[in-house]
Amino acid sequence: MHGMGTGTSAPSLDDGSTLGSTQNEECRIDSISQSWSVLSGAGDLEKCRVAMAAAEDHLVNRDQKIIKLLEPPFHHATPSPGYIKGYVPGIRENGGQYTHAAVWMAMAFAALGDRKRTWELLDMMNPIRHGSNEKEISIYKVEPYVIAADVYGVAPHQGRGGWTW
Repeated sequence: MHGMGTGTSAPSLDDGSTLGSTQNEECRIDSISQSWSVLSGAGDLEKCRVAMAAAEDHLVNRDQKIIKLLEPPFHHATPSPGYIKGYVPGIRENGGQYTHAAVWMAMAFAALGDRKRTWELLDMMNPIRHGSNEKEISIYKVEPYVIAADVYGVAPHQGRGGWTW
């Protein structure tokens, strides 16, 4: 499930249709599979590098300091991928930042020896980066000293933190 043209196969749903590949309209790329291609040690190194470059290109929103779990969010997908589609598109696992997966992405870049990207992603997740001024605090809306489990990924709540403590 490297996705975005790496040539590897994607997992399938019960009906055999793919999920998390360029063939899909929704969830064309998922950061967990991209990151775990590296972290598992099972991926071909060159394909892992391509997978992580695709993850960075499609899932890292530097302006909003968000590292999305997947893109685009589930909205009309059939068959349904399950509970994840119950979240509004861009919220929590459905296309927002799900922080444990964002940490895995940083870990994958670290495992590839990419110090610059590793530091940049960890810095983006730092709650202080979401609360350095009144405007950022009014967007983040949670404690700027606690890392949020998720950060919303679409308007009108883009950048809003959730599930602290």
